[in-house]
Amino acid sequence: MSDVRKTIRALASRNFETYYCEYAVDALRMVKELIPAGSTVSTGGSMTLQETGIIDMLRAGDYDFRPHGVKWITKEEDLANMQFAFSCDYYLMSSNAITEDGELYNIDGVGNRVAALSYGPKHVIIVAGVNKIVKDLDAARERLTKTAVTRNLERLRLEAPCINKGRCFDCRSEGRLCATKTVTAYTRFPGRIKIIIVNEELGF
Repeated sequence: MSDVRKTIRALASRNFETYYCEYAVDALRMVKELIPAGSTVSTGGSMTLQETGIIDMLRAGDYDFRPHGVKWITKEEDLANMQFAFSCDYYLMSSNAITEDGELYNIDGVGNRVAALSYGPKHVIIVAGVNKIVKDLDAARERLTKTAVTRNLERLRLEAPCINKGRCFDCRSEGRLCATKTVTAYTRFPGRIKIIIVNEELGF
């Protein structure tokens, strides 16, 4: 728990509005409290949001909800929803890694998720399990190569050299999930980026 407290303090020092939840169900309730009824809402592709039940809550709630990366929409709807996300009231995602010093490290295949994090939606809510917390940016990159990228390639049924070799090849593959890499070290808009740390292992 000491590293979690350290990380939460570090995130707050970087102007991120930060919360701690013991369990995933607490994070679900918190997200519901943070988003007013009638809001326009979108999401990045996220196993964390699915595992916590947040996707189902948004789908059933009183929102104009247009998600990305879910099975019940068509490819055309998915592309339209990625555009919609840039002007929505609330954008939800997880983070690939969070350093103990409070920096967010994210990769993206298309770039829609990291673009929305950087600028566009009025509010961004990040939900992340403690398994996403790493010592520093070097550890974040290692985590992405050895854990997140390979498991997401398998989930999305994409091909890239790292899925078999366990390390990055800086490949030119169409299945590459790390086409864009970003470090978010600070936000100049207080309250825009809200981070909920959950004391469970969630997502990849």
